[in-house]
Amino acid sequence: MRDWRRTVPTVLTLLRLAALPAVVLLWLRESLILALILYVALALTDLADGWMARRLRAVTKAGTWLDPIVDIVVLLTLLAVLSLGGRLPLWAPIAPSLAAVAFLLTSRRKPRYGLVGKHYGAILYVAVGISMLGLPASGQMGIAATVTALGIVAMAARLSAGPKTRAEPPVEGGD
Repeated sequence: MRDWRRTVPTVLTLLRLAALPAVVLLWLRESLILALILYVALALTDLADGWMARRLRAVTKAGTWLDPIVDIVVLLTLLAVLSLGGRLPLWAPIAPSLAAVAFLLTSRRKPRYGLVGKHYGAILYVAVGISMLGLPASGQMGIAATVTALGIVAMAARLSAGPKTRAEPPVEGGD
């Protein structure tokens, strides 16, 4: 029988993804407080799933990949919705999208989290939450400029590090 503890972090990650359409729908229907409450709960599952995986010794290869991919989907979706809804400039999701591509391209066997990238993800979660509240135009531009500048830094740091792969063991009986 499979140990239930191994599934808890993955279930939290999948709940984050499952909650995304509800957050978008609530925000589009202008139920902003409910959307923000659900978003905060969604963001907290990002903290909880990794902590639980380590605490329960339930780190899995699937979960190691699923977590950052769900983060990327959640954050880029909400940045796009907020941009299309006028809460952020239309160009705001560009740098985070490029940083996400750089992360995925340089993570061959296992996602690698650099210090810049890990903090960038947290900053994006906070920036999206603040943007959902609605700010004057100057505040929107400040958030968009910060997200863009940090996205460029995260992307540059990621690409300058390049992919890290372990040396493959020699193949027995090969040519």
